[in-house]
This record gives sequence, C-alpha cells and structure tokens, in this order.
Amino acid sequence: EYEIATMYMGGEGVSQNFTTAKEFLEKSSSQDFAPAQHLLSTFYATSIGGMHDCTIAKELACKACKNGYQDACINCNEFWCK
Repeated sequence: EYEIATMYMGGEGVSQNFTTAKEFLEKSSSQDFAPAQHLLSTFYATSIGGMHDCTIAKELACKACKNGYQDACINCNEFWCK
C-alpha cells in the first residue's frame, strides 16, 4: 500500500490524487509500517490534500519513531506543526 500511495502522491503512472494516497497510507500505517506513519504524519502537519491536524500528525510521528523510523523521532520530540 505504501508504494501505491507514493505513486498517487507523485502522479507516477496514475493521476495525482492526495485523497487516494492518504487512503493507502492509512492502510499501511495501520499495519505499523513506520515509513507510512511518518509520511501520513507529514500529510496532517503540512495540510497536504487539505488535511490539517497537528494532534494526529504528532501521534503518527511518535508511532513511526517507536516503530524504528529515526527521521520521525525528530518530529515526535521537536514537533513543528502549527
């Protein structure tokens, strides 16, 4: 699901669609796939596709960190979403 999400994000082989990308990221994130949790956190923190929720963004970053994704640990510990 993560790879499909990134295809929709970048419009690679499919029409760019952030809503569909988010759906695939949520599926992958629910399986504790840390890169998906980190990327979905970025969706919420930066309002990609019109989604903005700093609480959810931080929760996802911390889950990704806990699951071993080191880049997410920075966002979990020094959260920048506003």
